[in-house]
Amino acid sequence: LYQGEYLAGILAGLTTATGRIGYVASTRNPEVCRSVNAFLLGARETRPDVRVLVAFVGSWNNPDAERQAAARLVEHGVDILNSHQDTMAVQAYADAHGVAYFDYLESYPGANDLGLANVRCRWDMVYEKMLRDYLKGRFRSIYWIGVEDDAVGLQSFSPRVSDEARARVAAEEQ
Repeated sequence: LYQGEYLAGILAGLTTATGRIGYVASTRNPEVCRSVNAFLLGARETRPDVRVLVAFVGSWNNPDAERQAAARLVEHGVDILNSHQDTMAVQAYADAHGVAYFDYLESYPGANDLGLANVRCRWDMVYEKMLRDYLKGRFRSIYWIGVEDDAVGLQSFSPRVSDEARARVAAEEQ
């Protein structure tokens, strides 16, 4: 997922007006920290002065804490929100308060075009590879399937995302 987060960061850096982007993160584990760092590196690729403010909520599924974290980040001047959560509370908050956001793994059914893009992962590809290897007796405990396999990336761009920004993301994806 970190590759998709990097691409989202590139788009966020191109899109932010304030140079302040918020990230609501679940827990301080390697997967989440890797995604936050990749997002920051992508944002700095297109806007070196960007600041990514991170709020850890300590849970994968706590909609109240996620909404509160999103509100605090917006109070600190962020104009885009991203998250690494199992709920859509951050997206719902952003949609209700006119803040641009990124979807995570699935699209939030918002009423407007504030969802810039969806960070996607094709888990079916991951699990298919795992199962095939298992059936062949070659199962490994770690699988890295990413952009090069078309398993990770950005999709469902908002109409507010310019053609130039889409082209920059596509070029980086290549």
